[in-house]
Amino acid sequence: MKRLVVSILVVSLLLAPIIVSAQEDDTTVENGMMVNILLSAFPNLLTENLIRDLRADGYGYGEIAIICIIVSQSGKDLTEVINYAKENNLGWGEVARYFGVKLSKVGLVINPQDRGDSAGIMYLLRERYRVSNAEVYRLRLQGLKLSDILVSYELYSRLDPQNKNPELLQNILRAREERKEWRRIIDQVSNAGQITQIKEENKVKGQEKVQQQIQQQT
Repeated sequence: MKRLVVSILVVSLLLAPIIVSAQEDDTTVENGMMVNILLSAFPNLLTENLIRDLRADGYGYGEIAIICIIVSQSGKDLTEVINYAKENNLGWGEVARYFGVKLSKVGLVINPQDRGDSAGIMYLLRERYRVSNAEVYRLRLQGLKLSDILVSYELYSRLDPQNKNPELLQNILRAREERKEWRRIIDQVSNAGQITQIKEENKVKGQEKVQQQIQQQT
């Protein structure tokens, strides 16, 4: 019984950052998830307030990711990188070259004059969740936005961090394809995530019991 309680508590902790209230609209929920993704990806460079300030200045989430890559690769200050781009009206590919950063080394290919928001999100999908470009394109053809795909994978990674139930990911993606709001999707899959964790815990308990029986027989 103690093991089961621990399992439920672990799930509750995993879900804590993504529990939303009934008053939050779809955009608010998605923005909150995107902020958490960036904070997890670049914990030493970003704060929640900084992300919100950058968003208020017109930077996309993918752009913020690219800025952080340039900063981490060059060792420069984030403000210095942003100010240089502003003052010279340059795209991030040009800014990266100026600071001696080869974005291609981290799998980023950006048109020199492009803001690169899509490229930044593709980078996060590839590096954080190991999603291939081909899979992203397939999902895009099914009507999903890049932000839909990114948030879906983040939600799944929190509910099932050991990737024991890939069908749960497909359920999340299908629900988003059907234009369901994130709040409804989170409510639906949270229960599924708890069930997966409990089943896994019960499986471990069963294996331990069999092992004990074998030891007793020997």
